[in-house]
Amino acid sequence: MKTLFSPLSLLLLSRAWSLGWRFVLGGILLAGTWVRGSDDRLAAPLLKIEVITPPSWSILIDDRIAEWFADGVRNELGRQGYAGHVEELRYPEDPSKAAYLLTLNITEWRLSPAGFVDCTLTATLHTPDGERRLGVYSHSLPRWWGGYGRWGLQRAFEESADSVIADLCRHLIRSDRLPGVSRIRV
Repeated sequence: MKTLFSPLSLLLLSRAWSLGWRFVLGGILLAGTWVRGSDDRLAAPLLKIEVITPPSWSILIDDRIAEWFADGVRNELGRQGYAGHVEELRYPEDPSKAAYLLTLNITEWRLSPAGFVDCTLTATLHTPDGERRLGVYSHSLPRWWGGYGRWGLQRAFEESADSVIADLCRHLIRSDRLPGVSRIRV
C-alpha cells in the first residue's frame, strides 16, 4: 500500500512551512517600519505651486515651463529638508482651496541684447495664517556660460532658473512659514 507522504517529504514540507512563516513575519516587520517612517510626510502639509508665465503664442510651451519650474521647486525643497508633498496646481483646480499655495510669477526668462540669460520671478506664499510676499528673485548669466551652440544656450537658461529657484527655496525654508521642514538648515 502506498502512502501519500513519505517521512522525508513530511520533513521537507515542515521546513518549507517554517521558511514561509519567516518570510511572512519578515514582510510584516518590514511593512511596519515603512509605515512608521512615513509619519513625517503625513504630518507635513501639501504644498501646491501655481506658476504664472508671461503670455506667449503657444500654450504647450507655457505648460512645459510651468511644469519645469514646479519640478525644480519640488526637488530643491526636498534637498533642503522639506518633508511634505509638493504638487503643481493644474488649470481646473481652484487656488483658493489650497491650504498652502506658493505662487510663482515669472516676469522674465529671456536672452538679453547684451548676451545675458536673465531670469526674474516674484513669489507669494498663501497659508492659513494669511498671505506673505516672499519677494523678487533674479539671476543673470552670460550666454556662453553653459557652452556654445544650442545645448549651451539651454544649459545657460537652466542654470539661471536653477539659481533663482535655489534662492527662493532657501528663503522659504528659513522663513519658518511652512511646516514640515526639518531643522537642518542649508
